[in-house]
Amino acid sequence: MKRFNVNMLSNDNIEKIHQTSLNILENVGVKVMNESMKRYLKKIGAVTDGAGDRVTIPRQVVQQCLDNSIKDISFYSIDGKQMNLKQGSGYNISICVDPNVYDFVDGKRGPLLKDIERNVRIGDYLPRIDGIYKMDIICEDTPPSIADLLTLQAAVKNTTKNLLSAPINFQHAVTWYEIMSILNGEKEISEFPNFSFTVSTTSPLQFGEEESKIIEFLGKKGVPMITLPCPVAGMSSPYTLSGTLALSNAEILFLIVLAQSINPDMPVLYGNGPCIFNMKYGELSYGSVERGMFNIAISELAKYYNLPSYTGSCNVDVAAFDIQNGIEMSAMLFQTLFAGVNVRSGMGSIDNAIGVSTEQLIIGHDVLEMIDRMEKGIEVCDEYMDYEFLLENEPDSNFVTNDLTLSLLRQNEHFYKGSFKRGRNRSMLENAYEAANAIFEKHKPGIDEAAICRVDQYIERELLKRR
Repeated sequence: MKRFNVNMLSNDNIEKIHQTSLNILENVGVKVMNESMKRYLKKIGAVTDGAGDRVTIPRQVVQQCLDNSIKDISFYSIDGKQMNLKQGSGYNISICVDPNVYDFVDGKRGPLLKDIERNVRIGDYLPRIDGIYKMDIICEDTPPSIADLLTLQAAVKNTTKNLLSAPINFQHAVTWYEIMSILNGEKEISEFPNFSFTVSTTSPLQFGEEESKIIEFLGKKGVPMITLPCPVAGMSSPYTLSGTLALSNAEILFLIVLAQSINPDMPVLYGNGPCIFNMKYGELSYGSVERGMFNIAISELAKYYNLPSYTGSCNVDVAAFDIQNGIEMSAMLFQTLFAGVNVRSGMGSIDNAIGVSTEQLIIGHDVLEMIDRMEKGIEVCDEYMDYEFLLENEPDSNFVTNDLTLSLLRQNEHFYKGSFKRGRNRSMLENAYEAANAIFEKHKPGIDEAAICRVDQYIERELLKRR
């Protein structure tokens, strides 16, 4: 299979961004809110301004941390399958919950536990989904004080795939680690990580108290970290795309240095989530063409540092299943796949990264398989030319029932898969809804029932403590 390649930055462009990021860290610095983090950074060679919060990092310290960072990183599914994040590899992550749920029957509403169960189980079934991203969203039918327990319980009962976390506080980080450790059995998460976590700076150039507690706890445990600054061009970062890349790259390099200072063996992925701000309408734009351009540049910068890359791959601005939705999702999938992003997240995302739709997940997976077919290319060989059939038959013969047609009919030479409207009256959205229902009803994840029983017991103990 020959992969298509897309590029956004020249080698000189990448070097310019890198040097500007080093200048930012060395001369401007980062405002660090946590005293413990400042001590870690100072110990590794960063410079603090006494009683203040600003920390500057000499460029030689940054380079040393980059040189020492782990390059060979693997994730593992809950059932033990390895996902090696070497250059050229590509894995897809679906989401299961967001502040808004777009229900095929009920329309827009708040998230419920059943949405996590449904979307996780469907993601577990889909062959091109390699992991599930469960953000710490509080469901409407879950008390906030125990939401971390019940939502993660709903997720792990419906998948054996790798999980991606985004803990909103220290307690949630502990819950994630405890439950995922139970599922890992005797295997150490540092050696066989069945989950990872994202951590974000606050652009421009700030790192908060709660994020510090999370990175210290999970980092010392050796859980893989995905850096995820989310600068907004024209608001929290320069209006220009290159300026936003330089600023967010500086924040990523800061997080790499911080990770090295906490635990030199902590795996770190180069992740970034920049977007633009629509000044006319006063809203973010995660489905814009610029977002796709950012994604390509993120992959190129990650390759420059020889680190695995992570970014969103399926964002759309709209909250409707219309032409714009299809254009934005397909364009972004093409861009992230052909740019060689290693971990592509967000399958199922809608409504400017604040909504989730089961049908969007199904359709996105269909588009992904369509791209797979294109990447497979056209096989050219004597057998496929079917010259012998032409030689042995009359010029006006048809190929409907010849041997080659029958042998390849179900071998994916032609792409008939998915919810695409082909010869039926139902729309693609209706087909996706029907497919989702069938998957949810029929698919039984191959979970370890004994491990799930131990998770349930852990949650029961925690619920008693929190009463």
